Amino acid sequence: MKTNTAKKYISLFLAMTMLFLFSASALASEKEVTVCVNNEKIEFDVNPVIEDGRTLVPMRFIFEAIGAEVEWVKETKTAVAVKGEIKLEITANSNQMLKNGEVIALDVPAKIVEGRTLVPVRAVSEGLGAKVEWDKENFKVIITTDESASKTYKQTELSAADMEVLKSLYGDIRYAFEQQYLPFYVNELTKAGVDWQAIFTSKEPKIEELVKAIWNDLICEFVATIQIESQYEYEFLVDVISDEEIISAYNNILKQAELSAEYIFETKYTKTPAGKDVFLLTFYKTDTKLACKYIAIVPYANEARCFTAESDLMLEEMGIQNYFLCEVKGESRTNFGLIGNSESDFLKGIDTIE
Repeated sequence: MKTNTAKKYISLFLAMTMLFLFSASALASEKEVTVCVNNEKIEFDVNPVIEDGRTLVPMRFIFEAIGAEVEWVKETKTAVAVKGEIKLEITANSNQMLKNGEVIALDVPAKIVEGRTLVPVRAVSEGLGAKVEWDKENFKVIITTDESASKTYKQTELSAADMEVLKSLYGDIRYAFEQQYLPFYVNELTKAGVDWQAIFTSKEPKIEELVKAIWNDLICEFVATIQIESQYEYEFLVDVISDEEIISAYNNILKQAELSAEYIFETKYTKTPAGKDVFLLTFYKTDTKLACKYIAIVPYANEARCFTAESDLMLEEMGIQNYFLCEVKGESRTNFGLIGNSESDFLKGIDTIE
């Protein structure tokens, strides 16, 4: 059974780590519509448009991406797409589409924009047997063809739709990492007797390698969960290949999604103006709600503490660019008030904390 095998596999991760799922979303209204077919982004010569809540795209690009042959009947301004036994006919400015001669009503008609015929993407894609999903957070249309949907995937890969799900969870993953995962591990290492001051002095073991491994491990858990909950069938391989091979394959998935640590943040050792040692993470992408720009791991006597520079919905609505200086401990969070939005402001703020 898929469920039993999947549970057996995910327990490999849960034995080492905890999974935290949080909700966070980006403001999609400022983004352009993108369209992906089987995980491949389609490049159009005329941008998709949204009309009455429906997305229209250049017809030839979308038909060919789905695998249909296309013909344009100039006299009647009709696009004819044929895939297997399915024949679609859609005419500019008509609110009807023919599928093998049967009339199908359209919410919005096809239209001509800048010399290109734009068609309602959901209607024509589903008319050709594809599955269509709308990623409202990223303003993305995700199309999966019937060939892709019927495929059984290996545990070491993700379907096109599931890859898009993983990418859309960036904000959730980052929030779990900063608020729960990283401080949890820092605390566990402290309880295990790690001499943080010695680590900062010798730079061994390398904190940057540990932090990147924690980030990647967290996303691997998200990948496993996506596969378990997916509508697609996955062949779980825990009895076939080793744990190390599975984790290596999952890390390759992270790179394909551009979510592995090197795509997300940079790290360095630095000091505050008062001379406190700091291991600093700076995130590249901070356009998600409740985003965090900086995380600092700072040694204090026999422990290490985690500080963050975080945005806030209320501040964003007021147009204030400052961050809140916070300390996170995995189970609690302390807000020390507003600071500026630069690295130097963050380091100065850490100096004010006893």
